Amino acid sequence: MVFAAHRDVSVRGLSRQQLLDIYSGKITNWQQVGGRDAPITVLDRAEHTSLKIILRQQLLGSSFTVTPRALVLERPDDMISSLDTIENSVGYVSFGNAMLAGSDVKYMTIDGFGPSLDNFRTRRYPFSRPFGFLVGPEPSRDTMRFVQFMYGPEGQRLIENGGFAPVTMDLIIAVLPEQDLLAQEQRYAPLVDYLSQHLGLPTTVTLELLPNYGEVIKAFQEGRVNGAFLGSLAFALACAQAGVDPIARPEKDGISQYRGLIVTRKDSGIRNWTDLKGRSFGFVDKATTAGYLYPLIFLREKGVNKPEEFFGPIAYTGSHDLLFIKVFEGELDAGAAKDLMLEEVAKTRPEVKEALRVLAVSPPVPNNAFVLRRELDFPCFRCHEMIPDVPTEGFGTLPRQPEELNSMIGELLLNLHESPEGRAVLDALGADRFVRTTVDDVREVNRLIEEGGFDPADYRP
Repeated sequence: MVFAAHRDVSVRGLSRQQLLDIYSGKITNWQQVGGRDAPITVLDRAEHTSLKIILRQQLLGSSFTVTPRALVLERPDDMISSLDTIENSVGYVSFGNAMLAGSDVKYMTIDGFGPSLDNFRTRRYPFSRPFGFLVGPEPSRDTMRFVQFMYGPEGQRLIENGGFAPVTMDLIIAVLPEQDLLAQEQRYAPLVDYLSQHLGLPTTVTLELLPNYGEVIKAFQEGRVNGAFLGSLAFALACAQAGVDPIARPEKDGISQYRGLIVTRKDSGIRNWTDLKGRSFGFVDKATTAGYLYPLIFLREKGVNKPEEFFGPIAYTGSHDLLFIKVFEGELDAGAAKDLMLEEVAKTRPEVKEALRVLAVSPPVPNNAFVLRRELDFPCFRCHEMIPDVPTEGFGTLPRQPEELNSMIGELLLNLHESPEGRAVLDALGADRFVRTTVDDVREVNRLIEEGGFDPADYRP
């Protein structure tokens, strides 16, 4: 969905706030938004039309009052013809419909981003509405061949050339904020790009960078992400609250596990756990094994059941790398985090590792695993569930059920080390290869959860 103006309007772009002010009647002249001195003619659609419904959902809100000076148009063609003929007008229209009609209107950028396919797919362009196929309960072989054609490269190209955005599967992958978000993006973006190119079906794979562990779990609960790299405790939480299937996890030097560390500075005067009494202590997040669950169990084994009464000030750093840095810089007397992240920090700041003393080390637990939701809401899955006996010949690599997509992604991950392109992805991740992972791999974590009296079903982000 695009905002457009008459071709003679000099303004090339608007912000969201300027759109709201124009449609409310607060802004009435193009001069107020950097254009020529000319009154704005606001074009609107009737409330029951799909574009107006989408506009309210994605910009206006349900209680917004459009200026009574707006011209309300009933049909899409009326909007296109009005934008073509009414000077100084502005309105909104389907980009594809306007292109197919050969309209000569001026398309507006919104907050600096135009309605290109790349901007839509990366969610920088904010407005869109979905279209889809409706298939009868007993489709013919030719009908399904047509559907398959539209899912294929030639059909996708036709859709793009018509001004529409072909999207059949939107795989959104979240990662835990173990490091700062920029570092996480640099680590995982090559893998996301690789999956986008090699899944062999029309799929948009995007990376979702979330600010804390709780947001990742919440995103799974609400269905905003359908894949993620989760640590062992976060995986247990997701299993208990959202339902996920483990696919694979990275391995380095034959090791696909990590340990929790309790650390302090060597010059802090803290030499054993008893010296921690009354000192400031840092956890990472309540959804981490190394940065929360392990130190709780360690203290419980020592007879300390209430850390808040044992330690002095307690802080949560949100990421493992920041925990080590805060202890190194003296903001915290001690803390707990993942050993692999200490090695990552040491790559650029070796003085951090050199200055720290390790007071305790946890048993090994599995490295972050890639998981997928069990209830994937993808269009072709719904189609196949509705018509399970549809002919499959010629359907290429389109998966019929979620478990088939799991298998496809699993094979891609497990075979990364066999190609130069895949090895470049693994280098960015700091891994040599991926290995299969199952629910049984987190048996040690489940033991720790039980010992710590931690009920994953009770966790609240």
